[in-house]
Amino acid sequence: MVKTRSTRNKVPGSSPQPMEESTEDKVQEKSDYTAEELASLAFDHIKDKIKDKLDHSLPDILILPGGKEGDKRGLDLASRIDPGIDIGGERERGEKDRVLKKDKVSLEMTKRQEEIMKKSVITSDFEKKESAPPVLVSRYKLKKMRKVEREKSAGSNWFDMPAPEMTEELKNDLKVLQMRETLDRSHHYKKSDWKKLPKYFQVGRVIEGPGEFYSARIPKKQRKRTIVEELLADQDFKKYQKRKFSELQAKKQALLRRRKKKSFTKT
Repeated sequence: MVKTRSTRNKVPGSSPQPMEESTEDKVQEKSDYTAEELASLAFDHIKDKIKDKLDHSLPDILILPGGKEGDKRGLDLASRIDPGIDIGGERERGEKDRVLKKDKVSLEMTKRQEEIMKKSVITSDFEKKESAPPVLVSRYKLKKMRKVEREKSAGSNWFDMPAPEMTEELKNDLKVLQMRETLDRSHHYKKSDWKKLPKYFQVGRVIEGPGEFYSARIPKKQRKRTIVEELLADQDFKKYQKRKFSELQAKKQALLRRRKKKSFTKT
């Protein structure tokens, strides 16, 4: 009996494979085979030949079994090489420092650019101007310009209170405040010491607290844009003003009658 060795390439480090008998040796040992056994032997013979051809065509390489999920026999390989030195934190810190320095430099540059552009003559409305502003300005003009700038606000002692544009609505509101002692008969107000209307003032709105929601709050329907409009919408104030007006007219008529009577007696 002749025994042949399989032509498979051996993997380095693997155990030696046992000798295998070929299908020709099996046929020679036994002569009385059935048709089914002969067919299976022929199939094994063809299978061995195909394996030999595949083994000869593949290069001599080392094949490691790959590990699948749940397969403990597989070999898990490292995804990166460990140098044994911890340098990751230093690198990340260095990158963060570089980014912070770059942001700081860019912020300083933008601030400096904004400061320089404030002194620039060319502004967004430069095309609308009839002539460019002069480069050299005399001392007299500079003093005049500074005076105009100072008059725009009440100064640092009054927290730079601005001088708003005087409109008819603001004038009427200021006049009402000047005559506040005649507004409400139930309250006594000190007489105003204004000889003329103020130049620097600000108008604000009083926001009532949550405890005054039902007691001292003006509903939204009764709220108006100006003080004069609120007074004109108040019915009690209207009645009071009508009564006062009729009293003043009666006094004037009485004075006119007295004057006429005196002039008649003299003649």
